[in-house]
Amino acid sequence: ISCSLVGSEMCIRDRLCYLLQYQGQVLSRQQILSEVWNFPSDLKTRTVDIHICNIRKKLGLDGLKTVVGIGYRLQSPSEKEEVQQ
Repeated sequence: ISCSLVGSEMCIRDRLCYLLQYQGQVLSRQQILSEVWNFPSDLKTRTVDIHICNIRKKLGLDGLKTVVGIGYRLQSPSEKEEVQQ
């Protein structure tokens, strides 16, 4: 998997533990931008959106959900089971 990831995507991959810490909670783009890239939280950019999309494709993270207008939420395993039933 690592060989198919580039630069900032690897940074997100390396920070998946951050997303796992807050599994089931909504994380704003600003929170992720600040935590993963150490960018100012008031910076306006689509960096997070683009890299999340690439990570989903490359790692198959269908449980990483977009919360429109806010950010992203990594589903917990119990949420995935409920959806499948």
